[in-house]
Amino acid sequence: MPSFLVAMALLLVFGAGLGWFPLHGGRSPVAPPSLPGSVLDTVWHLALPGATLVVVQAAAFALLSRGVMGELRRAPYLAAARAKGLPEGQVIWRHALPNALPTLATLLGLRLGHVFGGAIVVERVFSVPGLGLLAVEAVAARDYAVMQTVFLLGGLWVLLVAGLMELAYRLLVPQAAWIERPG
Repeated sequence: MPSFLVAMALLLVFGAGLGWFPLHGGRSPVAPPSLPGSVLDTVWHLALPGATLVVVQAAAFALLSRGVMGELRRAPYLAAARAKGLPEGQVIWRHALPNALPTLATLLGLRLGHVFGGAIVVERVFSVPGLGLLAVEAVAARDYAVMQTVFLLGGLWVLLVAGLMELAYRLLVPQAAWIERPG
């Protein structure tokens, strides 16, 4: 589902219907002056936008995880681990999951890059002041300098995530070919 539909559904159910969360804004106008109070107020206001971004991305992770683990369950090395008498939980956690992690990490990296684009829509729906709302206002005002800055920050975000994913691959797949070996 698109992020704006999920955002509106969460707003209707948890904001307007149940009244558990605020309907808009990043902070209360009368936020407590103390540091813990203001942090809790900000977290309370950002719970629904954050939940929206997580819910939108969760289906892709569930489908990919199911597909990868289903494919790995038939792998010969897992049959050998089962033949040794290892319990199924140990076979999955110690043998299958480490081999599925690089694929899941790739999807995580791609989705983290997309979060910036989804955040623009979600910030607009929830009226949260952030880069997304700034981008929408800059487009409406035809402020090209601000638009360029927001797009530059978005590109830097994608590059940062890609760099972090490269480091994560080195931890997840230590025997990979790109790591130089002595001798």
